[in-house]
Amino acid sequence: MLSLFDMAKSRLLLLLGLILFFFCAAPFFVQKSMYNDGIWYACIAKNLADGIGSFWNPQLTSTIFPSFHEHPPLVFGIQSLFFSLFGSSILVERLYALFIFLFSAWLIVRIWKKGLAQKLELASLWPLPLIFWLLNEVIYLFYPGNVLEPTMGAFTLLSFYFLWIAAEKKELKQSLLFLALGALALVGATLCKGFVGLFPLAVLFLHWVVFRSMSFLQMTLRSVILIALLVVTYLVLLADPVALQSLEKYIDSQVFASINAERTAYHHRDSRLYIIKRLLEVSFPSLILTGLLLYPAFKKKIVILTSDLSRIALFYSLIGVSASFPLMVSPKQSFYYLLPAIPFFALAMATLVAPIVREYLLNLDERPGRFRSIQVALSILLLVGIIFTISKIGTISKRDKVSLPDIEMIGTVVPQGSTVGAKAYTAQLVGYLYRKYEIKIDTNAFDYEYLILDGEKGYAEPNNFSKALQGTKRFHLYHRQ
Repeated sequence: MLSLFDMAKSRLLLLLGLILFFFCAAPFFVQKSMYNDGIWYACIAKNLADGIGSFWNPQLTSTIFPSFHEHPPLVFGIQSLFFSLFGSSILVERLYALFIFLFSAWLIVRIWKKGLAQKLELASLWPLPLIFWLLNEVIYLFYPGNVLEPTMGAFTLLSFYFLWIAAEKKELKQSLLFLALGALALVGATLCKGFVGLFPLAVLFLHWVVFRSMSFLQMTLRSVILIALLVVTYLVLLADPVALQSLEKYIDSQVFASINAERTAYHHRDSRLYIIKRLLEVSFPSLILTGLLLYPAFKKKIVILTSDLSRIALFYSLIGVSASFPLMVSPKQSFYYLLPAIPFFALAMATLVAPIVREYLLNLDERPGRFRSIQVALSILLLVGIIFTISKIGTISKRDKVSLPDIEMIGTVVPQGSTVGAKAYTAQLVGYLYRKYEIKIDTNAFDYEYLILDGEKGYAEPNNFSKALQGTKRFHLYHRQ
């Protein structure tokens, strides 16, 4: 049983976590803008809900990616359920992104409590790993962005949780159910983003390395069963020729092309160490906080980190490494690819500082006046954070400040559902026009009623067309005379 003070200090940390959420993440959930990829994925998911395309052959538009195989289709399939339930409002993809965010936070708390099941006084500090998680810009920028990594990350957290339970079962037969659940979650992860979702395969081996709670033979047997379950599930899945063809197209167009450096238009890096450099950069706030807490505590000998906590932190760290370092295989790298690894590094750092944080909170117990003052100050900060988030409702990001107003003006003139010719091609133009107005652009034919020119390309005014809109800054709309 937890004491009243344990619950009070948990609320204090929860206030800190909520402050971070409302100042860092929530404003991006309520913006009008969304990350380019996320707009496309919302379009694809909405199409599926509307019966356009199919699960294994999803469609962006009939003119741009009429058959979309840049990624496996599970995220689109899951998100399409939200469109089926809640309609076609642009709030739906934000609701989905928020759901995945909250589900991931819940999984992190479940993992935290499992790791500290024998230390209830530390387990009660469950908002602590969420604070470290939210300190990372990858989290607060890209969960609201509706990219694929958050959903994949939810599946990998789920797989990690089940496989950790399987690793701790004394008898092999007791672990079978959790191995099966872990394998299914792994399949889900790979159907979100491909092979990068396989890193939880390392859980059993790394658990044996760190804890030695089972023999090498037991670890090997469980690993073989896990891989066999994964293979059998995929064999059943790929028995469907449509599924097989869809995933073959994905592997050809995305996986092999990325590894062989054939796709250099987006996120191509000259150094494969880019991802490690970015990992250190985005983890800097968390590392600083960890250092600020650890150094004075050890210097004053406030607390000595126990070996069991060190092992748990090491375990989380090794899982984080297995989720991030293999990304160096491909020269195509972006720092949001790190998103599934961040929870494990957050859990590791939170585990290291948990005894110190508890010690500081115990000191506050001796000073109830200061404790109440801190609660009041944090409550005021939380209120300010909520007001700050409200002020961001419907705002446009710096990236979209020129493009989105032009697109919205075009949407008021061109009939919904039309196809227009375009000597312009950006992810924003394709995504926002279709998502908001179901307007498709065709970059190969210009015999439509309307034509869009990209002002940054310096095109001359087209013959037989007159300008249909005044005041646009980049994307200019022309009407056939």
